[in-house]
Amino acid sequence: MPRSIRVSPVVALLAAIAVAGASSPAHADDCDPVAVFTGPSYPFPDQPECVAIADLNADGLGDLIVGSGGADVLSVALNDGRSRFTSFATLPVTNPSQIVAGDIDADADLDLVVATRGSSVLVFRNNADGTFASAAFYSMGIQSRSVVLADIDGDGDLDMFAAVAGALSRIAAPASPAWPP
Repeated sequence: MPRSIRVSPVVALLAAIAVAGASSPAHADDCDPVAVFTGPSYPFPDQPECVAIADLNADGLGDLIVGSGGADVLSVALNDGRSRFTSFATLPVTNPSQIVAGDIDADADLDLVVATRGSSVLVFRNNADGTFASAAFYSMGIQSRSVVLADIDGDGDLDMFAAVAGALSRIAAPASPAWPP
């Protein structure tokens, strides 16, 4: 069963700002600018491409994960409980396009799955404290743009699918806590 996390509106807004840029006006393609956001600045690397919020250290708070294409890293920032992020760590990822969190190895903590604009999907296993083991690498042969985790077959573990160059590919059907290999 998925854990619920507390994410304040401020945290959700900060996540959006981290990707969009804190000084950029928020607007739709056919609308006038509606607001200019200011607030704390976070040291995320150049060219944020994707963002996710998940409780990575099991403290009930939403932590921030930002994928940066310019720096080829995934930045993990833990929420300190006051809607601020501390304990920045980086994981190597070339051209991240989407980040998904899920307990794919059935050990009760959230792991990270990252689709890339290259030809791979990376899986980072959580060490149960918001730090991560080296990535398991899944070569897709062609561009992977997005990934989804769900228990499609009803066996109690998460299945992983990736959108790759106009097709859907099932990457693996985990059968034990040892997955991914």
